[in-house]
Amino acid sequence: MAASSDTLEDALASTHLKLCRDLNNWCKTQLGIYPQLQDELDDINLEEPEKEKLLILSDFTDTQRGSLRIQELARVEYSLREGQAYDTLDKVRLAIQTFNYNVKFKTDNVHGQNANTQVQRSLLSLSNDKVSTADKYQ
Repeated sequence: MAASSDTLEDALASTHLKLCRDLNNWCKTQLGIYPQLQDELDDINLEEPEKEKLLILSDFTDTQRGSLRIQELARVEYSLREGQAYDTLDKVRLAIQTFNYNVKFKTDNVHGQNANTQVQRSLLSLSNDKVSTADKYQ
């Protein structure tokens, strides 16, 4: 048991270190492109990097974006988020269509208690998919 615990601790420490490096690289990239963000970036907490907040444009107010001269980048972020919403909406539609098709198939073709029970489990899973994709969209 101790060896397994040590392995888990080593894996966690390794992942923790990688996250610190990735956050540092993220900050360097941001500053390379937008040096005016220098005063906005905090030092990374090496003890708890998982609690670090990524500095993205939607974190700033309109006034801050104007003073930092990053309005155009904010429009790009908005456009990307809008595209992501449309992609997710397509997934919601597909989940609903899949569920409805399977309900119709069950009604038309499934007979008997065992078959109905099995199909009902499948429909429950499809219903959960509908809800989870709708939650992602929201």
